[in-house]
Amino acid sequence: MTEIFSGRIDIVADGQTFAEGPSMDAAGYLYFSDTRAGKLLRVNDDGVTRLFAELEGPNGTAFHWNGDIYVADPGGERVARVTPGGGIYTVATTCDGEPFEGTPNDITFHPSGAIYFTAPQDPVEDGHRGPVYRIDPTGEVTKVIEGLQYPNGVNVDADGSHLYVAESYAGEIKIGDIQPDGSITDLRTFANVADDGVDIVNGADGMCFDAEGNLYAANFRAAKVLRVNPAGQIDLEIRVEGPMVTNCCFGGPDFDQLYRTEGTLGRVYRADLGIKGLALFGP
Repeated sequence: MTEIFSGRIDIVADGQTFAEGPSMDAAGYLYFSDTRAGKLLRVNDDGVTRLFAELEGPNGTAFHWNGDIYVADPGGERVARVTPGGGIYTVATTCDGEPFEGTPNDITFHPSGAIYFTAPQDPVEDGHRGPVYRIDPTGEVTKVIEGLQYPNGVNVDADGSHLYVAESYAGEIKIGDIQPDGSITDLRTFANVADDGVDIVNGADGMCFDAEGNLYAANFRAAKVLRVNPAGQIDLEIRVEGPMVTNCCFGGPDFDQLYRTEGTLGRVYRADLGIKGLALFGP
């Protein structure tokens, strides 16, 4: 039976045009994207949201252990890197000399330092098929998955052995085995997260892990975050005001609070879960 979260939920940021891509740095500062405004934002100690960097249309984000934040920037059709001082650098725009088949959407690190990112394609008539790419620590870009119905959120588990990808328009989360060379094999369905009670196509968007191996998936049209246990079963719903829940991450002083972005209202919500998130990438 799926439990409904009944704990405290706070609004920590409000008034953006489309909130996405939350990430917590090692010092405990929350960063997130306002995709439509082309802004990467930071919530400071005083609780005020301030501009950190301007990009073309940032979406998913992930921190490297050195303090740089890597950004899937679909507006710029690139993966970008932003330094702690606000310097902006392009990491990748092509694979094998050709433009990406879709636009970078979400991003995650592997313990090796490699990057995985999704690149869904529009418009609808093209079936929203798209690939997942990998950027080696040396900078080489390879395509590791193709043909997904709008690949979206992407995560790696604690030991770096499996890649999880939200296939949004199929309503599923896929899992694949990560090989020593970074390639993905045996891609299969891990969980079905579509809400049959919502009269519109819906599925997982951004995702994150807790330290116990549970995967949290934002359902982008069902106003909730779903917790999926290691067996692929949904055991918790965290409901959110506003239908377009876009992404999630862990943070807080004890790293046991779940932050969720909501696009339509332009908000970031925080829930006190009391379960620690999976530690940040790095040594």
